Amino acid sequence: LVHDAHQQSLPTHGHLRSQVCCALYCLWARRELAVSSDPWGDAVAALRAIYASMPEALEELEWAVRPDDPPAGGGSGYVVDSLRSARLVQAAGTYEEVVRAAVSLGN
Repeated sequence: LVHDAHQQSLPTHGHLRSQVCCALYCLWARRELAVSSDPWGDAVAALRAIYASMPEALEELEWAVRPDDPPAGGGSGYVVDSLRSARLVQAAGTYEEVVRAAVSLGN
């Protein structure tokens, strides 16, 4: 899944940081759908394990994406902010509440 996410990101967002965000988002979504007790934490742990042999990707994850930081986002189009914004609004509740929260971020 991580490899596929990296490949999917390449045509429009080739920077490694974008690939890392795409991979984390896909792992997170998979765990949400599997009704994991900690979807975000499980996805981060899995990605860290995968990136153990990919130091540049692990550095992007830890120092640019910073997955252990509290969820915060401004709704911009920047890949890291988009991921953080998704994480922030996902906790809003129902689908309708999540959409409202995302719209209220602006940008």
